[in-house]
Amino acid sequence: MSAIFASLDNRFSVASLRRPSQGLYASTIAPEQVAPSQLARMAALSVTLVRIPIILFGIAALNMGWQLMACTSFVAFALLDYFDGVAARKVGEDTASRRLGDVLLDRVSIHTVILLTCLYYGGGWAAWSVLLLRDLLQGGFSSYLLAKYRVIIIGAYWHMSYGIAILIWECAYVMMGSVSQALAVCTAAIVYATGVDYVARCLKLVRS
Repeated sequence: MSAIFASLDNRFSVASLRRPSQGLYASTIAPEQVAPSQLARMAALSVTLVRIPIILFGIAALNMGWQLMACTSFVAFALLDYFDGVAARKVGEDTASRRLGDVLLDRVSIHTVILLTCLYYGGGWAAWSVLLLRDLLQGGFSSYLLAKYRVIIIGAYWHMSYGIAILIWECAYVMMGSVSQALAVCTAAIVYATGVDYVARCLKLVRS
């Protein structure tokens, strides 16, 4: 398994829209430059795998009708996603394989939770379809970048509003059993605005 990850990291680069002036940046540092204390910190703070039981607990809580516990789990999942990235960057381990795994975990978790919420309440299908379409389109675009430019690009800081908007929409739906039209429209607007901006910035970066 480690050989597969190493192969991915050697074949693909990681770029960031958060530091556009730097373009592509090194995603790893030499092992001899990483102090044992840094490795220990990475082990303590890298919580990608920890997020899996958290989201599974949230799904179980949703199915059992524990709305508050479900929402608490979803919020914890989102917060740990942010700190996982921070920890990885601190020790130079924000690699291609970590990024791919993180994106897959996020998208699969988000859409599984929304699907189950729609099934639980018997509604929300139109909203979920809109969100799913956006992620399928961005996934196709990201695959294009991987195939042509061999790069994985991290979104700008404001693109994190995508996850925040969906989290608010999901928790509102779970707690109240419905979502106001205004909140649904705002969520869709943010979701698609971040997607369009991501595509535009990525194309500008890879073509520069």
